[in-house]
Amino acid sequence: MFSHEFFATLTNYQQQNVRIVYICTENDVNGNPRRSYYDLKEGVFYDEGYMGHHAVPKHLRQDALEAEYNYKINLKPRQYKMLIKSFNNMRNILSNF
Repeated sequence: MFSHEFFATLTNYQQQNVRIVYICTENDVNGNPRRSYYDLKEGVFYDEGYMGHHAVPKHLRQDALEAEYNYKINLKPRQYKMLIKSFNNMRNILSNF
């Protein structure tokens, strides 16, 4: 489960009018990165993969680059997996409306 600290951090960033948050965990067993950019305004995740801040649309790249250094949240691998899964489930549910 996510800690109160995680949600408090997101809330704090929102209050600061931060657009993009960088959410990270350890690489997977094959060494692949598990990092995402989260757009607080639009509620969209962008999987970084090997693209770095180029994973987000061009108009958000400066915000994504800034997030890597100033608005980073580290999660445990299990939390990260649960976050991505929860987001995908919610997106699927909302797409049916």
